[in-house]
Amino acid sequence: MNQGRTEDAEGLFQRALSIQQKSVGAESPDAALMMINLAGMYQKRRQYPEAKGLYYRALAILEKKTGPESADVATTCNNLARAYFAEGRYMEAEPLYLRAVAIQEKVLGNGHPDLAATLLNYADLLRKVHKNAEARRLRNRAEQVTYQAARQRPMQHTISYQDLQERR
Repeated sequence: MNQGRTEDAEGLFQRALSIQQKSVGAESPDAALMMINLAGMYQKRRQYPEAKGLYYRALAILEKKTGPESADVATTCNNLARAYFAEGRYMEAEPLYLRAVAIQEKVLGNGHPDLAATLLNYADLLRKVHKNAEARRLRNRAEQVTYQAARQRPMQHTISYQDLQERR
C-alpha cells in the first residue's frame, strides 16, 4: 500500500466509522467491527498505538454487547496480541493469545480455521522467546486443525498449507 492510498483509506475508514456510530450507536458491535477494520489499517502502517487504542475500544464494546467469550472477542484479542507482537512486546501479547485460543476452542471448536490462525500466531511468539518445543507443538496442532478444516470445508479454510510451511 503506498502512502497516498493508505491516507485515502484512513479517511474512508474514519468516515465509515462515524456514519456507523451515528446510525447504530457508538457502543454497537457493528461500530466495534468498524473500529477493528480501522485498527487493522493502522497496524499495517505500523501505527501501533493508534491500532491498539481502537482494538481496546472495540474489545470493551464487544465484551459488553456480545459477551466476554464471543468469537469476535477472540478475534480482537488475537489482533491486539499481533500488534503487541509486532512491537516486540511479547509479555503483553501472550495472555491475549492464550485468551483468544481458550475462547476459540470453547466457542468455535478444535477444528476451526480461526483457531489454527491464532495457534500459528502464538507459535511465532513462542519461537521468538525461544520456547521452540512449545512453538513446534502449536504449529503441528495448527496443521492438524487446518487439515481437518480443509477436509470439512474445502473452499472455506483460511490457512493454506504454504502459509504453514513458511512459518517453519
